[in-house]
Amino acid sequence: MKKEYKTKMKQYSKEGWKLFGSSRSLDVALLKHYDKLESLGDNAHEIVGICAKYKSDNVGHQAAINSACNTYARSAGSHVKGRVVSDMASNGDDTAIEFDKFYARFVV
Repeated sequence: MKKEYKTKMKQYSKEGWKLFGSSRSLDVALLKHYDKLESLGDNAHEIVGICAKYKSDNVGHQAAINSACNTYARSAGSHVKGRVVSDMASNGDDTAIEFDKFYARFVV
């Protein structure tokens, strides 16, 4: 973990990364991030927001957040659909028809 941390910090320094909107240093934020991932174990995963070539830090920051939100929403939507179809199949219902009914109610 220490080796990974040192490697990432070298990369971030070389690429000129800065922490936006925090009173913490990049070092502390990265260490806290690693601690949180470690404490959550196998249930933890990172969702990364991506943006490039923005002249304004605020616009770039918001674009990265929106990117991460969209990634999370797609992942969560797939998970919910899989769970619902699985639950319906265990009841012996016609999953295609029942899912369409559920989805119609959910979207409204």
